[in-house]
Amino acid sequence: MNVRKVQTKSLAFFFLMLLGLLGAEVQGAENPRIQEIFVVNSQTELLLYFSVDGAISPDMKKGILTGIPVTFAFFVELHEQQAEKGLVQVANRNFTHTLHFETLKDVFNLELTEHGKESFTFNDFDSAAKALTAVHDLSVANLTFLKPGLQYTVKMKAQLAKQGLPEKFKNVMTFLKIWDFETKWGEIKFAMPPVTSGEK
Repeated sequence: MNVRKVQTKSLAFFFLMLLGLLGAEVQGAENPRIQEIFVVNSQTELLLYFSVDGAISPDMKKGILTGIPVTFAFFVELHEQQAEKGLVQVANRNFTHTLHFETLKDVFNLELTEHGKESFTFNDFDSAAKALTAVHDLSVANLTFLKPGLQYTVKMKAQLAKQGLPEKFKNVMTFLKIWDFETKWGEIKFAMPPVTSGEK
């Protein structure tokens, strides 16, 4: 799966300042966990990247290879540090990744919903699993929405979407135990540079 290149032309200086203030934090150390968190900007959008480590157990892999579809639900929140109210949620994104192995065709089909409905096909499990657990260039907010001089926190987590399991597996305790997971919230903090006198 190709990742679109991020254009930073006129705003390159903006995130050079911002990256110096970034601090990624993942709450908790238990598997599965959110990792590799960072944000960049396109010419108009704040873009988020992250991945989920430890989400696919050996038993889950066996299930996927027998043709059981798996859906991961992702939740992203943007919080603004306000003088009077403290940290306030000002935006959010929810989306899913669904992986299904077609046993007859011997291919893995992946459906993503964060950029509209997109479908990808993989010939091997490792590539499909990597794409299933990775989020690329997710638009969190338009840059005009972010206020100069304020601090922001982007939070994200992932969990198994149980509604993605076939009905015949939902009431089987063994499968519920194997497939159930939810990460701790991961987060990354950044500050918007203040407006200079020349920009007013």
